[in-house]
Amino acid sequence: MMIRSQSSPARSASKGGPCWRCGLVNQRRRRGITLMEVLVALVILLFSSIAIYQLVSIGTDRAMDVKYHARASMLCQSKLEELKFGGEPLNGGGPTAFKEEGDSDYQYEITVADADVTGIKKVQVTVRREKADGRTVEVSLGRFILDPTVRGSSFDKLNSSSSGTTGGTTP
Repeated sequence: MMIRSQSSPARSASKGGPCWRCGLVNQRRRRGITLMEVLVALVILLFSSIAIYQLVSIGTDRAMDVKYHARASMLCQSKLEELKFGGEPLNGGGPTAFKEEGDSDYQYEITVADADVTGIKKVQVTVRREKADGRTVEVSLGRFILDPTVRGSSFDKLNSSSSGTTGGTTP
């Protein structure tokens, strides 16, 4: 009867050590990552980072478009209100740059036409801004406005009614 000890060659061969018969290392060793797998992973990472960069760039361009469009819309509304309340004469004009600081890149154009009803003008304001890449942001708003020569002033009624009697009795 033979008793085997802990350090027998058969026991070491089963654990991945050298085989006691042929002297070769056991083939059941744990494999690592090959060079080809590393290269494939790097190529995937490279293409993913390029795609993400392009998406971020496109998103930034669209955000700037929205910013320019929103500002042009606000300037267009502001210019229509100026025309409505008489802050600027109601006549058509070619492209004119805004005078406010920070808005000098924007230009506005006013188009005035007679409406179907007498005393009403059809006013259209167009605001444009040229971007650095050559594209143009453009916003147009239109409104019907009473002709300033017809509407008069609210002070006219006050002056005409005050020229009469004051409502008191004379002695």
